[in-house]
Amino acid sequence: MKFCPECGKPLLEDALFCGHCGYRLPVLDEEKTPNNDSREETEHNEELLQDEEVKTVKELAQDEAEETVQDELEDNEEAINNNSENNIKQGNKKWKKIMLIILAIALVAGLGVVGFHYLNKKSQPSSSSTSTTTLTSKGNKKIHITLKSVEPQYSVNGEYADIDLEKTKYKWETDDKSEEAQRIVDGIKNEYFKYSQTTNLKNKDTVTVSINMSGDDYIVTGTKTFNVKFDEEHSEVDDDDRSIEERVRDKQGYVFENSDTTYLTKEQLAEIKTKDQLRIAINEIYARHGFYFKRKPTIQKYFESKTWYVKKEWLDSDSQMNWSIYEDANLKALAKLRKGNLNYDPNEPLEY
Repeated sequence: MKFCPECGKPLLEDALFCGHCGYRLPVLDEEKTPNNDSREETEHNEELLQDEEVKTVKELAQDEAEETVQDELEDNEEAINNNSENNIKQGNKKWKKIMLIILAIALVAGLGVVGFHYLNKKSQPSSSSTSTTTLTSKGNKKIHITLKSVEPQYSVNGEYADIDLEKTKYKWETDDKSEEAQRIVDGIKNEYFKYSQTTNLKNKDTVTVSINMSGDDYIVTGTKTFNVKFDEEHSEVDDDDRSIEERVRDKQGYVFENSDTTYLTKEQLAEIKTKDQLRIAINEIYARHGFYFKRKPTIQKYFESKTWYVKKEWLDSDSQMNWSIYEDANLKALAKLRKGNLNYDPNEPLEY
């Protein structure tokens, strides 16, 4: 049964008007008006759609948020990587700077040590040596030494001769008279000279000799030319015709002139009659090399009187000597005479 929505009275089946109050009942279009179930289903569907839309929006928002977070993470990671690379680059630059500073300090320290040793070496007297690099002198002014003349000595073989470099004498001019200049001169060795020719020379041949050497504080220069002149009939044993006393008193003489190139004979050794003669014969083998007899002043004075003697102050011990086979044998032969009646005291003065 239906009731009137206006007065609440019961209505007749299919009534269009309320019989009690005359209210016109509304006509419902069943096709257009959904029932409660349809309405509820529609509302449910709408709610589902709304839920799906809300869910879709949420998912989209979540996806967008995740993408945003991912982008931020990637941006942060890239920034971190960039910062790391920058930090590494900055660290490398920093270490490079530190290493450069350390190397600079080490270089300065090394230069300081080298400079100290150099100045210390310059401030100390240099010891004599056979090397030309030690022929230096003190002071800011260079010592100039010039070759003044050459007095060649020859080893004659018939009509030919060789220059005896060990016996050849040189004279020098210098603007400095100090002991340092003399030390430089004493250190000049035969190999420092250049000869145009030294062997198979004939009389009247022309020979040129020159020298050009320098150091921090000295200069040695000079060129001289001389004509070869020797006695073709001369023999090194001719001096044996003179007595030992005559040879000793001769400023150019030797007790045995050939004791460095030949073996002394028994006849030559028998000529020695005094201790002084034996002493000179032994020491003249040393003197030929320029030996400095600083512990034997009397024998040093004797050889300084000889024109052929050239003192080398750095040469003052037996260990520095380099004997030829002839010199070695002759020294041993002369030493045997010392064991007999000719034994002498090296510190005794000479009578000559």
